[in-house]
Amino acid sequence: MKRPLTRIIFWSLVIIATLIGMERLNGTSDFNHIYLGIECALQPRVIYDCSPYYRFPPVFAYLLAPLSPLLHKWGTFVLVMILQLLSLYVALEMLPDRDRAYTSALLLIVPIADTLFLGQINIMAFASLPLIALLLEEKRAGLSHMLITIPAWIKALGIVYFPHFLRKRPLRFVLNLFLFSLLLLGIGLSVRGPHLLIADINTWLSEMVTGLIRSGKLTERVYAHGFVHYKNYTLLSVWKSLHLPTPGYILLSLLMVLPALITWNRSLSFGILALSGAVLSPISWLHYYVFLLLPTYNLLTMEENRRLRIALASILFSSFVLTAVPAGIHLKTPLIGALLLYGWHIWKSRPRLYFWRKQEGNP
Repeated sequence: MKRPLTRIIFWSLVIIATLIGMERLNGTSDFNHIYLGIECALQPRVIYDCSPYYRFPPVFAYLLAPLSPLLHKWGTFVLVMILQLLSLYVALEMLPDRDRAYTSALLLIVPIADTLFLGQINIMAFASLPLIALLLEEKRAGLSHMLITIPAWIKALGIVYFPHFLRKRPLRFVLNLFLFSLLLLGIGLSVRGPHLLIADINTWLSEMVTGLIRSGKLTERVYAHGFVHYKNYTLLSVWKSLHLPTPGYILLSLLMVLPALITWNRSLSFGILALSGAVLSPISWLHYYVFLLLPTYNLLTMEENRRLRIALASILFSSFVLTAVPAGIHLKTPLIGALLLYGWHIWKSRPRLYFWRKQEGNP
């Protein structure tokens, strides 16, 4: 049954959120800091010196920098939002059950709208491009590998999906990943030159990756600017509040990801990795929960018990809505909703584990 009303409501809310995000460019939009990094890519400076909030991999700035003198901030914002929403449209239209695809997106309208309010790029990095890569994996492996490479160079957390692609023909995936990464860095080389390119990558690796491993958060410099606070809906913030040891959290993270590697069902495997990305990231604000697009679709299409399906979907939607009130913020309700959805994925994966029986599933 076609439900055009769901599509109309969803895209209407998305357009409104995008317009609000455009209006916020005059104020506190995150895109202002993203654009500082993009502008800086055309200057003889390390791009991370231009804004304490620009902490993405440098490639994103390289890709947009040549257009920034022509488009300026407003035009660049419009271009990024068009690309982001176009990728979301393609992902939703490619899913087999389009009605439930749009229902899933509507259930996630709060984190999707939050992404657009803030001028963030998480829809493209964590939801739409990875989902398109999954849907193309069987028939267009090369294109699939290219598409999953791009999110990881937009936001590093996109690498959470890599284990899925390493399960089948890992050497081919690694080779494609290497080649596509070289292509993207080649664009950076043409924009920045060798010395600034190396300086950008060294700064990003030292401040983001090394700092993350060393301290369990980003860096003291970024931390001082308020990145980590009570709106950080991540399991790590709960773990730290209980004064539990960091090695235990690392072990927990590995155990949570493990089921994705031992289930034959591709959609459930990918969904577990998406949920892991949302709840295990050291920083996971509300707009990070666009990770849950495929997991929510899995719930709506795979759960045969109608009451359980409606109950879990209602809890998930409510968990986002409650972030508008202080109780929901401090209880970290999105984390609770995501953990329930993760538990459902683990239970649903049980008959499809490698050591039970082979049952290949597709989204």
